[in-house]
Amino acid sequence: MQQKINFMLVYLITLIKVNANTLKTFNLIYLIVFIVTHQLMLHLQVIKKITTISITVFLLIFIAWKFQIKDLLLFLHSNETWQIPSSSKVIAFSPNGEMLATSSGSLIRRKISVLNPLGHQNVEIRKVTDGAIIQSIDFFAASSLTFSPDNSLIAVGGYRGEVEIYRINDGKLVRSFKANNHPSSLINFLAFTNDGQTLVTRATGFPGRITIWNFNNGQQRYTISGDNDDKYNKYKCTDISLDGKFLAFNNTIKSLSLYQLSNGNLLQEIKSGCHSIKLSPDGEIIAVLDRGSGGRINIFSTQDNQLLQSISLGKFENKELPTEISISLDNSYIAISFTSFSQSDIFLPSLSYSSTSHGRIGIWNIENGKLVATLWGHRKGTNTIAFSPDGKWLASAGKDNTIRLWRMPPRNYIWFLLCITSGLILLIYFFGYIWLNWSSNNEN
Repeated sequence: MQQKINFMLVYLITLIKVNANTLKTFNLIYLIVFIVTHQLMLHLQVIKKITTISITVFLLIFIAWKFQIKDLLLFLHSNETWQIPSSSKVIAFSPNGEMLATSSGSLIRRKISVLNPLGHQNVEIRKVTDGAIIQSIDFFAASSLTFSPDNSLIAVGGYRGEVEIYRINDGKLVRSFKANNHPSSLINFLAFTNDGQTLVTRATGFPGRITIWNFNNGQQRYTISGDNDDKYNKYKCTDISLDGKFLAFNNTIKSLSLYQLSNGNLLQEIKSGCHSIKLSPDGEIIAVLDRGSGGRINIFSTQDNQLLQSISLGKFENKELPTEISISLDNSYIAISFTSFSQSDIFLPSLSYSSTSHGRIGIWNIENGKLVATLWGHRKGTNTIAFSPDGKWLASAGKDNTIRLWRMPPRNYIWFLLCITSGLILLIYFFGYIWLNWSSNNEN
């Protein structure tokens, strides 16, 4: 019988190849139905097992999707740790995701050589792949960092209203200017637009101000002045969208402003407290960290000011406070860092906290507002965080003098990988069964 089936298969293939144009439809359908039916009867047990496995896999995938187990699987994370001279409060990824800039070192000026034999703070630019230092820039106490869109320059803001632009390949200073002439001014925000034509700075002072600069000629395009007493400018509540369309910042402690970056026109006011702010990479949403009212993350649409999601952080336990927020490349997740404000940080700075105290990073699903992962690693606290532009990493800087790179899950591939894995399992099972069945028949 098997020889007959094999003969008919050869006959069918020959007909299709040699005489496909004249083959009668009825004969073709008859042959196909006969062969398929016979094979199904021969392997009925296999079909039953394949059907059972397929249904089981489908149910597991459905349960994983329904109960957000996929989020937990995505964040079975690994991380890399870099030791740096001191705690860094600012970090910045290059647009290509290949470099990370940090500011660390002693906050005592180099001229006091007895107290500071190691020198003062430097800006270090490292390779993301292995942490190797590409360039070290002599700049005291940098308060903000940003790369140019072509990855060739880095802008550094300081504690005297200074902004300096350095070339990365040789570390040479190519431009410098004052964003605010007040002696106690702090540059707490720096960002280039994607075309590299505009640089945005926010400087504290009396008054604080946001300045939009033409980067090519160094001229101010326009300035937005803040409150005269400057009490709202201490927070990192300033951001621009990557496409250079929006500028968002806090004008008062209970109000946010969204501007058209190109011309400085006010688009809308958002009623929300603000301690940190982040526009999504596509500029569609804006996330605001509000420590008031128990601590919340409010996520608004930039199109119509609609509140899309409000995530409660609960009561701040173990004397910790949220410090910074960052949004993933695909707008699926928001990361929040926490730091300690224990008195022991002042009186007992060498006190060793456990790895699970005061240094967590929470990752929430933006769509449903659920916590999907908690990353532990930094002792005492996490100063700041940032997603890489390519979506591969989440970088964090801690009070324990370390930089950690947390590997992020791939974008939009989870269901594809699950289907491929399920298919491979079924194929291996099927052909394994056929092979064992064939082997047993030959032995008999």
